[in-house]
Amino acid sequence: ASDVYKRQECGFLDGEIITNVSGGTGGYTIDISGSYSGDHVTGLPPGDYTVTVTDANGCTDVSIATVGFFGAGTVTITQLQDILCYGQTTAVLQAEMTNGTLPYSYAWSVPGQVEQNLSGVGEGTYSVSITDAWGCSGEATYVVTQPDMLTVNIEKQDVLCRGQNNGWARVSVAGGIAPYVYTWDHGPNSSHVSNLAAGTYSITVQDLNGCSVTEVVVINQPEKILDLNVTTSNVSC
Repeated sequence: ASDVYKRQECGFLDGEIITNVSGGTGGYTIDISGSYSGDHVTGLPPGDYTVTVTDANGCTDVSIATVGFFGAGTVTITQLQDILCYGQTTAVLQAEMTNGTLPYSYAWSVPGQVEQNLSGVGEGTYSVSITDAWGCSGEATYVVTQPDMLTVNIEKQDVLCRGQNNGWARVSVAGGIAPYVYTWDHGPNSSHVSNLAAGTYSITVQDLNGCSVTEVVVINQPEKILDLNVTTSNVSC
């Protein structure tokens, strides 16, 4: 007997074994690993199969047929949780194979990570390899991004004359996710404050994701108050 076998494509149970028999005495029976029979068996998963042919006289011939696989599994990575603030490692990735056979094994590009989900992820590029129950494998790559760093720049004007309250401060924000919320330690909630006396002021800026940054501005004033001393003398006749 001779066997012709067709490899299975990844994700499909479509392997085949075709047995051609000659010689002996007709009336053959063909057994394949005790689970299948006939000279043309389809729908096989990958693996080694024992093909036993018996003729009408009880003579047997045994051979091994190996059904392999070809192609690759379709693997995708989905980001389940984003990075909200610059520098965080809060992203979560999930890997899936859509045309394989359970159970799957996972191997992420992060050493030691072998689960379906990859947690505690920061900005960067990550890849995963998934292998199904029959040894069919596939790979995928995903790029995790993060918001730009939230930064605050403060422009100011000092008090013009000692003791006055005509200083001001104006805030410009970059990075993070707009809109922004402004909170000054002395009460106002705007990016521009005026009527400031000399002193130290702090502002906290929070973006849409709840990320925040605090900066301090010092409003100065002249060291000495303006002092006027007038001396007069009488006119001589």
